[in-house]
Amino acid sequence: MEKYYKYKKLEENGFQEFDKSDILSGPLHIAIDITNKCNAKCLHCFNRSGSELLRAEISNNEMLEIFKEMAEVKPFSTCFCGGEPMMKYELVLQAAEILKNGGVPNIAMVTNGWFLTKDRVIDLRNAGLTHIQLSLDGKDAKTHERMRGIKGIYEKVLDALRFIDEAGISSAVAFSPAQFNIKQFPEVVELLQKFDNLREIKVQPLMPLGKAVEGRSELFASEEEYRELVKYIEKFNSQRTYNDKIRVDWSDPLDHLRRFITLNFKNNIFSEIKSDGNLTASAYIPVAVGNLKRHSLKDYWKAGLGKVWDIPVIRELAEFVICIEDMKYDSQELPRIFFEDNIEIDLIDNDVMNHLEDFTLEKLYK
Repeated sequence: MEKYYKYKKLEENGFQEFDKSDILSGPLHIAIDITNKCNAKCLHCFNRSGSELLRAEISNNEMLEIFKEMAEVKPFSTCFCGGEPMMKYELVLQAAEILKNGGVPNIAMVTNGWFLTKDRVIDLRNAGLTHIQLSLDGKDAKTHERMRGIKGIYEKVLDALRFIDEAGISSAVAFSPAQFNIKQFPEVVELLQKFDNLREIKVQPLMPLGKAVEGRSELFASEEEYRELVKYIEKFNSQRTYNDKIRVDWSDPLDHLRRFITLNFKNNIFSEIKSDGNLTASAYIPVAVGNLKRHSLKDYWKAGLGKVWDIPVIRELAEFVICIEDMKYDSQELPRIFFEDNIEIDLIDNDVMNHLEDFTLEKLYK
C-alpha cells in the first residue's frame, strides 16, 4: 500500500519533545456523541446521523456512568454532540449536572435548534450548560431548509438564538458552505449581528464524508468560490475592533492531523467518545483505540490515551490525508468512515503502547 510520503522521525524535525500526558489526569477537552439519532436530514452530514449505522448505541445508564468518569478527570471543556443530543434531552440535563457538580467549567452542546424552547434553554443553563452551537446555512428559510431537510427549522434556529441571549449564556453558529449558499455568507453574517451573546461564526470546507458523498457532487463549491469566501472572512476579521463581539473562524479540518504527525506533541489533549462507547483519536481516522464498555476512561488514560499519536497505524493514516478529498481513503481501500467498521485496537487489552511495532497499517489491515 503506497504512502504519499514518509514522515520524519520526530527528533529529525528539530522540535523539543512535549509530553505532559503523564501529569494530566485525563484529556483537557472531551467531545461525546450523546446519540446518533437525528430528526434532520442534512445533505452534508459527515457522520450520517439518523442513518442505520453499524454500531449499537450504549444505554442511557451506561452513558451516565461515562459522564461520572469524565467528572472525575475534570476536563477543561466538554461538548455534547451527535446526532441531535436534544433527542435525549433528559440525559443531557443529567449529564450537565454531573459535570457541573464535578467542577468542569465549560460545558457546551451542538444542536440543530429544533427542540430548544425558552424553558429548556433556561433548564440547560441551570443544569450547567455554558455554551450552545447551532447551524445556519443560508440567509432565508428556503436555503437553510434545503441543507437541513426539515421545514420550519430556519425559524427554530433564530428563536433558539434569542432564547440563548435571554438566558445569558454564549452561542456560536456554524455555516456549511455549498454551491447553493456560499455566496450568501455575508448576508448570514449581517443577519446574526442582532444576537448579543453570539461570539463566533464557524466556517470550514465541506467534508467529503458521510451523506456528502452519497451522489451529491452539486454540494461542493468551487475553489474560486472558496477563495472569495476566505477573502471575505479575512477582511471581516481585519476590520473588527476590540468592542466587536463576533469573530468569524475559518477552520482547517486537517490541522490537527498535520500538527500531530509533524510536531513533537506526544500528548493528545482532545478525546472523542462515540455513541457506542468507542474512543477515537480523530473523527477523520478510522481507528478505535478502546471502548468505555470495557474499561474506564481513567484506565485508558493510564494505558496511553494521551499518547495515541505515537501509534504507527494512526500516524500512517494521517499521512494519507493531504487534502480534504483524501478523507475518503478510497484510493487506499481503507474502511470508509461512518460506512464501515473502524480498525479496532484496545490500548488495554492489546497492551498497545508496549508493542507499538505490532500496530502498523500493514499488520492490522491487509
